[in-house]
Amino acid sequence: ADSSSRIFCALLISVAFWCLLLFGMRTSPDVTQALRWEKAVPVSNAISFVLYYHFTLAYTRTSGQRRLLAAAYLILGVIATLTPTDLMIKEMRQAPYGYAPIVGPLAPPIIIFNPLFVGAGVYNLLKRYRTSPSYEEKNRLLYLSVAPLFPLVGMLLDAATDLPPAAIWGNLIFCAICTVAIIRYHLLDIRLVIRKSLV
Repeated sequence: ADSSSRIFCALLISVAFWCLLLFGMRTSPDVTQALRWEKAVPVSNAISFVLYYHFTLAYTRTSGQRRLLAAAYLILGVIATLTPTDLMIKEMRQAPYGYAPIVGPLAPPIIIFNPLFVGAGVYNLLKRYRTSPSYEEKNRLLYLSVAPLFPLVGMLLDAATDLPPAAIWGNLIFCAICTVAIIRYHLLDIRLVIRKSLV
């Protein structure tokens, strides 16, 4: 549980960093500045989804997925390597609602890994849901299974459509759902986390 708590805290920090990058991009004075912020967005959301998958493994104590977890971090390394290039984000354009990215040739095949990370994580949680005898834990698992769908859908809408920005709202909904899971269904021992953080 201690390991899963640390990974979950890292997950929340990564989502906050993702939102910070989006805020920096949205408030940029021109497309050149916006591009600098946007180039880091693919790796930030990949970090969030990989950490979510890693958290589900630690939380449910699922074994037998070491190779898949290693592959997830390897793919994350590839995305981080490609982030500065034009293969992920080529440039920015001015849309009616603000800045929008023009993706590079490798963005679509690489972005598709994010739903796979989420799907694998949700599978782990629902597998635990079927065997859990605790009503409180079952509710907690349902919240954690639904929460990542919102930032995932927001990311896909931002990447594939000309709709107004959706990822930031998806991230906010994710954080709200996690807050309910933490406060109402005791996902983390907040006192323990705060005490260890202070130390």
